[in-house]
Amino acid sequence: MSATRLLASGIQADVYLTRRAALVVVKVVHAPADGDDPRLRPHNVAREARLLGRLRHPNVVTLLDYSYTTEHRLTLEVLPLPLFDIAVPLAMSESAFMFVARGLFSALGFLHAEGVAHRDIKPGNICISAEGEPKLIDLATAWDGGDGKGDDGGGGMVCQVGTGPYRAPELLFGPVTYDAAALDLWAAGATLAELYRHLTGWRRAPGSRSDGGSSHVSSLSGSESPPLSLDGGARSSDVALFDATYGDLGLAGSIFSVLGTPTAESSPSFFSLPDAGKIHFNPQPQQDLSTLLGAPEGPTRVLEAVLRLEPAQRASAQSVVQMVKEGKADGWDREVRAELRRLARERMGELERSLEGEFGSDGQAP
Repeated sequence: MSATRLLASGIQADVYLTRRAALVVVKVVHAPADGDDPRLRPHNVAREARLLGRLRHPNVVTLLDYSYTTEHRLTLEVLPLPLFDIAVPLAMSESAFMFVARGLFSALGFLHAEGVAHRDIKPGNICISAEGEPKLIDLATAWDGGDGKGDDGGGGMVCQVGTGPYRAPELLFGPVTYDAAALDLWAAGATLAELYRHLTGWRRAPGSRSDGGSSHVSSLSGSESPPLSLDGGARSSDVALFDATYGDLGLAGSIFSVLGTPTAESSPSFFSLPDAGKIHFNPQPQQDLSTLLGAPEGPTRVLEAVLRLEPAQRASAQSVVQMVKEGKADGWDREVRAELRRLARERMGELERSLEGEFGSDGQAP
């Protein structure tokens, strides 16, 4: 009997850590054969397995095996280090930010070129592999524009996608359709802004709140379960750039307090959204992100490229990857990659020892 530990159990999914030839994660999802449960749209595990089976990329989690009998079973690589468990010297924080940004936007550029959008970019869905590479996980709510149907199973696009402070502003005003790739770009920017604050030790002032949604918790086909990073639990973020504590309107107000109230110049499409005229927001100017975050030029440029109110004005993922590479000498990432590899392998060792402690080295329960 192989050593197996239940990591989480939800309405529709159970997640296990197990040892076969090596440690793997097995995600067991209770859903119809086609993965489509109308109550949980747009979650669809069959679509997730299909996408992971054909979309192989160094910055996307690897699907090792998939089967369906009476339940869906996805066997995936273990990604031992959660994004916000990265701890590097302050002098390395900018390089670590740019390294993660390159990996994240490389993954998104690949997905978008294939007609796929993730639609739930957040810290809990980005993990570090044992080789020190950032990887994107959890395609349960992905949009597959190349699947021949072009819908979420109900004849259209589901707009209740994304998590808390990483949701794009256009989702907050009742759209019936949207640019799914643009949602990813916005959410990546919000996630990376939070990462920069984490790396540099910033903390929210006492008494203020921000809902990190399910930071460090992945939505696995409708259940709240730990991501493949195996960090063991949810915790709300206190470093998010935007505040989703008070729902969609509160999040919109938080976004506008940072990026300014929409105007015909900053977001011309905003005024065509169904609910855009139903509430008045007091005019506010755009803040300077460099000053707000205390960030140097490199991270600021990346964030300014994608944190734009107008979806069509957000830089493509491929262009952000090029932006990260500009002016970098060969080997600029060597030190940060080595540090992330060290941290991830330490965590992998802890996972190995935890299974041995529970089951013994022969895989049998003691």
